[in-house]
Amino acid sequence: MFSCNKLVIPKELNSATDLSVAMTMMHKSMHAYFLNAIRYPNNSQYEEFKNIHTFLFDKSGTIYDDQNQAQHEQIAATYVNDLAGILYQYALSIGVSSSPRASISLAQYCKDLAWAGLHGTRAYNNAPDKSRIEGNINRKATSASNSSMIKYCL
Repeated sequence: MFSCNKLVIPKELNSATDLSVAMTMMHKSMHAYFLNAIRYPNNSQYEEFKNIHTFLFDKSGTIYDDQNQAQHEQIAATYVNDLAGILYQYALSIGVSSSPRASISLAQYCKDLAWAGLHGTRAYNNAPDKSRIEGNINRKATSASNSSMIKYCL
């Protein structure tokens, strides 16, 4: 069975924007959610979890060995829009009211950021505007100019 004994938080978060930190934490929270559910297969909701999260299990219901890739596939296929919506609401709550790129809305910018960490998944590979998405991910990850609210972690 897949196991995980540590959570890796990228050191780049020390100079990342608030939105970058928030998106990274949401992404890591998705992994924690999956791991918790997988570790407790006797939970009464486990069968429902398996039915919803088909990228984590093979056709017989066995957990895939490469859970890192499987979980990224699941996040990309199922949760990008939800994560983007949460990030958008967070942005508004901290006073970010517009995208750092005038050509796209704040909602689109947040959706682009929701793809962070999902490169190489089938859904990402089929996503339109990958160049714009990658540019926004790189911008927020490095606190480049036109980023939204740089936050230094202690």
